[in-house]
Amino acid sequence: MQIIGSSDLRKYYKDELEGKKIRIDRIVCSVNSLEYSGKLKITNSGLAYIDVRNENEFTKIVFDTLKKVTL
Repeated sequence: MQIIGSSDLRKYYKDELEGKKIRIDRIVCSVNSLEYSGKLKITNSGLAYIDVRNENEFTKIVFDTLKKVTL
């Protein structure tokens, strides 16, 4: 399934995953913006593969976001 926006993600979660035990093996994101473009892959072991223009700034954004999510 291809998820394009947050409404698609919410619908997929409610239809397919709500109430089930789930495991995420990896997340693959395509990034398209004026400042950043490329791919981000995060595996279940915690490894992040970042192939994006302006990699240093993008890495800081991803790291700060992940810290907020886990706290």
